[in-house]
Amino acid sequence: MNTLTNSYVDFFQKSIILLPSVKMKNNSTFCSHWLIAIEGNLEKKRKYSWRVAVYPSSETGNFEWNELVYQSERFDSFNSACAHARETEALYKKVN
Repeated sequence: MNTLTNSYVDFFQKSIILLPSVKMKNNSTFCSHWLIAIEGNLEKKRKYSWRVAVYPSSETGNFEWNELVYQSERFDSFNSACAHARETEALYKKVN
């Protein structure tokens, strides 16, 4: 899994999903939810790539950027990333 890029070109918070109680950490303020996001990155030759990412989050969307839980492969289109974000959201909701 890649670490978080140094800067966001585009960052879209897609959804916030409640964590199962067995996965919560006692010492973190951002431990009650997962934040699913779509991150855009400007590649060489002015071409965007998109990834879906999941972070530990509070219920209000504050998230721990340095504790990336999941990061997808790169997508060439925003629509493909959105479709994968919906699949990821369904998967993480199923865990609950």
